[in-house]
Amino acid sequence: AMIRPLQDAILAVNAGSSSLKFALYPQHDGIVEASHISGNIEGLEAGGTPFIRLCTDEGNSTERLKLGD
Repeated sequence: AMIRPLQDAILAVNAGSSSLKFALYPQHDGIVEASHISGNIEGLEAGGTPFIRLCTDEGNSTERLKLGD
């Protein structure tokens, strides 16, 4: 699929004590479209194991992040 460059978009972020959720909503000609990418990062608490989950138009993927050393 061809990816169109974004001129304008709205980034929505919701941060909790151990997670962060996000979604990117493209805007064209003043109209906000459905989110093309969203996800969450969990395991951000002390001693947690951070990982990110992404949802796109083309499907879902989960990637483990290594933070720090």
